[in-house]
Amino acid sequence: MFTESEANMTPITEPVQQHAQPVTDAWTALPSWLPVPGLGALPINAFLLKGREPVLVDTGLGALSDAMIEHLGAEIDPEDLRWIWLSHTDADHIGNLDRASQSRRTPGW
Repeated sequence: MFTESEANMTPITEPVQQHAQPVTDAWTALPSWLPVPGLGALPINAFLLKGREPVLVDTGLGALSDAMIEHLGAEIDPEDLRWIWLSHTDADHIGNLDRASQSRRTPGW
């Protein structure tokens, strides 16, 4: 265990999109963070399920659109994205819906 003074921490003051992180061979997380004053940072995740018909689960925060699409493009050719699955319609889940579905006619659920 370490103490707070031993930790190397950087406060999050603006939304941050991290690089894609593999969870399994077929499942990749596209994590981001939104600062919440007085509380810390809210994790916002989208997931790419790779396969014959790739699925993007949620599309992340719109303020991070360029970074989100760049990291998604590093994992899959946007033309190959077949489905977008939205868990619910909060802004942190649908923020990049237009951008993610621009490459082709991608059904959303």
